[in-house]
Amino acid sequence: MHNPLVTIVVMAAGLGSRFGGPKQLEPVGPAGETLIDYVLVDAKRAGFERAVLVVRDELTEAIEPIARRHTHALDVSLTRQITAPHVPRGTVPAVLAAGTQIDGPFAALNADDFYGREAYRRASEFLGDRKIPADTHGVVVLPLAATLSPHGAVVRAVCDTNGDELVRLDEVRGLERRGDLVVGGDRMFTGTERVSMNFWAFQRGMLSELAHEFDRFSRHHDSRDELPLPVAIDVLIANRRARVRVLDASGPWMGITHVSDLPAVRQALAEAVARGEYPEPVWGC
Repeated sequence: MHNPLVTIVVMAAGLGSRFGGPKQLEPVGPAGETLIDYVLVDAKRAGFERAVLVVRDELTEAIEPIARRHTHALDVSLTRQITAPHVPRGTVPAVLAAGTQIDGPFAALNADDFYGREAYRRASEFLGDRKIPADTHGVVVLPLAATLSPHGAVVRAVCDTNGDELVRLDEVRGLERRGDLVVGGDRMFTGTERVSMNFWAFQRGMLSELAHEFDRFSRHHDSRDELPLPVAIDVLIANRRARVRVLDASGPWMGITHVSDLPAVRQALAEAVARGEYPEPVWGC
């Protein structure tokens, strides 16, 4: 009997509108590594066996060499996300684009985030637990304070939870640190709140649920509108078609929201290499 490969879906079709270009291709490691390189290495170390990179047509040529330098360690492939004119249509169709290459439980995450090794371990352990019911999925969460940018306000999905079960995701815009607090509009946070950075651990049955939601969404929206995973997951939870467990991780998280975030990310990755946490180049492990 065929044993399904533990798969990670890397959503790499984003436009990077606020950054001014495709963040997923930006060299950030000391040997010119991209954040995709670190995603693939951390996934392999956590036990993932297959990676599917979801790209849009104009990025395919640039991402193919990144994928090739990891094929000695992972089964890596690319799949194209069909887009409306200049719009990838969101992370739900990104996951669905990888569906034919998923034969068991899988993770899905952003290509332009550095989540820390613990995040991959938590997702891998959850996906490897065969006692988890078919309608129960996971979301890796981080403390809000670990996900802020010192260079401008950010948007974060703050988790409303009941113990370790996700109730809903509350998207809060304009979050930035002010003294000992984090402020977003007229709301204040301590920084310890759990936030989702779009790192999910799904049972395979989630594919059919997402397909159903995207079909319903498409009937009521035009081809320029996007359906993000958090919106679809909130609907599934509210309709009791899915349960989502919260998988706590401490980070470090790094991302590139603003161009001015780049120097700190590059410095942090260089220091991680200097401590021996990653080889140089990172795909050499």
